[in-house]
Amino acid sequence: MQRGEQTERGGAQVAGRCLDPQAARQTLDLVAASGEANDVNTAAMIERLQATMADDVGPFRTEAKLKRALLAMDEMTGALGERPMGDNKPFDLRRLEWFDLRNMLPVARTVTISALARGESRGAHQREDLPGMLPQWRLNQVARLGPDGVALTPVPVVAQAAAQ
Repeated sequence: MQRGEQTERGGAQVAGRCLDPQAARQTLDLVAASGEANDVNTAAMIERLQATMADDVGPFRTEAKLKRALLAMDEMTGALGERPMGDNKPFDLRRLEWFDLRNMLPVARTVTISALARGESRGAHQREDLPGMLPQWRLNQVARLGPDGVALTPVPVVAQAAAQ
């Protein structure tokens, strides 16, 4: 057996243990599905999400801006729908953009929720309503998506790394 074959076979064994068949089936069903025809302009939604992130979640933020961003994301998520739009033909740009937005919105939401949870200014991101740095926020936040939404877990910064 060649070295490449060993690596490939080992990788397939690991993937087989990690792959949830139910999740894989749901994903394949979603890719094959067609949603209702609607007049959602996916390109405009991508622009709106980018503007929301720049204006409300960017380097200068407030609680009000962050909450406004979450509301805008809720609206966009609702407008996007549960099933991909388009005719399911190759290179259907609206369909591709639907999948892009379906991935972009949860990431944007996670960034926004994390920023809202951090009750201080640190680094390049300033909370205009909370301008100071607080010692209790000398930590990182790990975000995990679970059945109830995004869960944040504080993780202390290692003292040596923090001193650098």
